[in-house]
Amino acid sequence: MPIEIVEQPLAIGYEDEYDQLVKQFNFPIILDESIHEFNDARKLRAGVDFDGYNVKLEKAGSISQAKALLDYAESIEKPAMLGCMIESNIGIAFSAALANAYPIVKYVDLDSPLMFQEEIFQGWIKRNQKSFTFNSTFIETAALRGLTWL
Repeated sequence: MPIEIVEQPLAIGYEDEYDQLVKQFNFPIILDESIHEFNDARKLRAGVDFDGYNVKLEKAGSISQAKALLDYAESIEKPAMLGCMIESNIGIAFSAALANAYPIVKYVDLDSPLMFQEEIFQGWIKRNQKSFTFNSTFIETAALRGLTWL
């Protein structure tokens, strides 16, 4: 199977075991639930091998905490993914801005607005009776500079 990326394949508390997974598989393994914000990342044992962080604004608790985690990831040369929990498309716009600001962001998974029946910020998604598409004006902005959408 063509696997693009795997998020948090092990339970919280088993971060030391990531070394074995990274050596065994040829796809990126990203920490998600193990890392909420900057201080969680700093507490990992030095030398733990993984391929990046999934940074979520809501999980981090604020834009400034998400930015601190991205700054830290950049300082240790770890890639990042910008994900979401239940942010509206307004929150997703902030994530898109962070994706634009940080070249270490290699993936985006920003689909939470699809859960809302009504868009808070109009025009982000075009819906018809059977499907949806993203507004190409939004997708083609520099903020999303060709990142892999998961």
